[in-house]
Amino acid sequence: MAAAAASGDFVVILDADDVFMPTRLEALAAAAAARPDLDILTTDAFLEANGKIVRRCYDAGWTFEVANQRRELLRRNFVFGLVAVRRELLLQSGGFDEDILWTTDWECWIRLVLAGSRIGCVDEPLALYRVRERSLSAQRDSMLRGKIATLEKTRLDPRLDPGDQDVLEHALAAYRRELRVMGLEAGLRESQPGVRRAGLAIALGRGFGPVARARGTATAFAPSMMRRRGRQRDRET
Repeated sequence: MAAAAASGDFVVILDADDVFMPTRLEALAAAAAARPDLDILTTDAFLEANGKIVRRCYDAGWTFEVANQRRELLRRNFVFGLVAVRRELLLQSGGFDEDILWTTDWECWIRLVLAGSRIGCVDEPLALYRVRERSLSAQRDSMLRGKIATLEKTRLDPRLDPGDQDVLEHALAAYRRELRVMGLEAGLRESQPGVRRAGLAIALGRGFGPVARARGTATAFAPSMMRRRGRQRDRET
């Protein structure tokens, strides 16, 4: 790991396609000096899709958690990934688990927070986070599988208390349901056998929302219509 060769107190992550604003490192350093209790630091960022800035990364749909970071981090990764993390703690924790794809950073933050770390955020857009909309849709399946792998590994952590376990199991069940709905959509596109049965299972299954149930019902009773709608939607995007 490159962190082992570093010499500073913090290691800062920057992915190849992304950009730091000129004052980002300065802002992270100031936050670290002002809050020595924080071990993981991030900032807000601008989200750029297909060459256009569309919004800030943190908004009403994805917020940074302050009050109960331990429990919320077991539900979702609320940490914008271009972080500064204390090097010694990162190394002591074993670093990133490369067996977990796409969500390896989330799994690492969970381990650090379960060990007592706190996370801070500078509420300014000091980075440019670049995504391609088509690649995002193609990566949804892999991202979901990464989230499930992260929580399946975390559920074995002896530092979880009963409340933690309850939060984790609810989140894990929700991600598994989401993966089933995504599998249904893929089954329709590819005309896989058993898609009607899969749709009926979602329509009658526990925990699925009304939209997923409606899609499941329509797939069970009118798969050809749902397949045509899906192909039309793919052409429009």
